[in-house]
Amino acid sequence: MKLESMTKKDLVALAKEHEIKRRTLMTKPELIKAIQSVMKKSGLKKLKKKAPVKGYETTAAPQLKPKADVKAQIPDYYIAPYYDQDVLFFLPVAPGEEYAYWEMSLSTQDRFKKEFGVSECNFELRIHCDDRGEEQQLEHQQVSARGDRYFGLWAPLKKLWAEIGAWDREGRFHTVMKSPPVVMPSDVVSGNIDMKWMTVTDSWETIYKLSGVDETRDGGGASMPDHIVRRVREYIESSFKGTDRS
Repeated sequence: MKLESMTKKDLVALAKEHEIKRRTLMTKPELIKAIQSVMKKSGLKKLKKKAPVKGYETTAAPQLKPKADVKAQIPDYYIAPYYDQDVLFFLPVAPGEEYAYWEMSLSTQDRFKKEFGVSECNFELRIHCDDRGEEQQLEHQQVSARGDRYFGLWAPLKKLWAEIGAWDREGRFHTVMKSPPVVMPSDVVSGNIDMKWMTVTDSWETIYKLSGVDETRDGGGASMPDHIVRRVREYIESSFKGTDRS
């Protein structure tokens, strides 16, 4: 049987038999395509047992088990707990708050263990400050090879950076990584005055006409933009005089 020879009403009825959604909104070609797709997926070469119109060739369709309701699976992306790199970030949060994140690779840890002849290294994180050319250490804490931490160091407009290192058996400190220095934000409102926006009162009419809107004219011969220009000019003049005219 050819679906093309059927009427749209018959195709809608047939689509209902195959439980095709939004069938009443489809055009005839869309109905034909949808029915063919369903029949192809179910393995049917012909229509179901009940034909919508007499005279068409029919055959019994095999009893198909309803498909299980398979929910769309969201890909499960693996997020590594660490990336085995040597990184140290130090970021300002507020004039009196900072954030540090660090990670030391396994190869770097093994190198220091071998050099120091120890099974585990004692790492230390330090925060340094440059205040008008004078360097000082603000904070030092024992840390693990990976981690992050917030600090509450009040240092507005000062240059700060972080350093992480390890101690050997002789009590000497060996620097492993340093972060780039950052300037902490100010704790007061800026005294800089923003530049005022320039006005275009002298050239606004030229700019308006260059936009091309004055090409449209009304039936009286006078252009509508000319009328608008005149009204805007009157408003500007009245503003300079301290009066408000609309």
